[in-house]
Amino acid sequence: MGTTSIVTAETLVSFGLRYAGFVNNLDLVGWDRVIASLEAARSDLPGRFFELGPGRAQRLLETLLGKALADGLIQTTDTRLAADQLTGLWLGFANLEVKLGVGKPLAEAELQVRVRAGVEIFLNYCGPGSVT
Repeated sequence: MGTTSIVTAETLVSFGLRYAGFVNNLDLVGWDRVIASLEAARSDLPGRFFELGPGRAQRLLETLLGKALADGLIQTTDTRLAADQLTGLWLGFANLEVKLGVGKPLAEAELQVRVRAGVEIFLNYCGPGSVT
C-alpha cells in the first residue's frame, strides 16, 4: 500500500489475510511458549520478541486504520482499540484454542471466511455514520 492509495475494505481484507496467516502459522504457536519461558532468564526478552513480531504487526494495523480514518472509511476515536477489535473479529476464540494446543491452525479457506466477515462486521460498526 502506497501512501497515496486510499484504504478500502479490500485493503483491510488483504492485510487481515497476511496478519491472520502469520498469527495462525503452526511454527509461530511454539514460539509463544518459548517467548513466555524466556522471562525467567531475562525479563526484557519476551517484550523484545513481541515488539519485533506481533507487536509490529499490530502497530502496522493501527497505522493502516489511521489512514482508513483519514480516508473516511472508518470513524473511531481510538485506532489502537479499533485494531484490537478487528484482530479479535479475524481470529476470535479459535486463536486461543490453537495456542493452547486444543485446536488445529485454521485452514486457508476458513481464514478467508473469518477475515472477510470480520472486516464486514467491523465496517458496519466503525464505518461512516457509525457512533463509536
